[in-house]
Amino acid sequence: MSIAEFLTRLHRDERGLAAVEYGLLCGLIVLVMIAALNGVANTIVQTWNNVDTQAQVAVQQATAS
Repeated sequence: MSIAEFLTRLHRDERGLAAVEYGLLCGLIVLVMIAALNGVANTIVQTWNNVDTQAQVAVQQATAS
């Protein structure tokens, strides 16, 4: 079998095509999830930083009185 024949057979072979499509779809879903979770994580970090700041202010006010 020549290289040209092998490449022609490889090009026409559709076995495993669905697995590749599912793999690409899963990869895309993972990328979207990472982007969404990154945004949520930033919001949560900001919220906890705000809680920390307010708690520190409350402790300072309580100990100053």
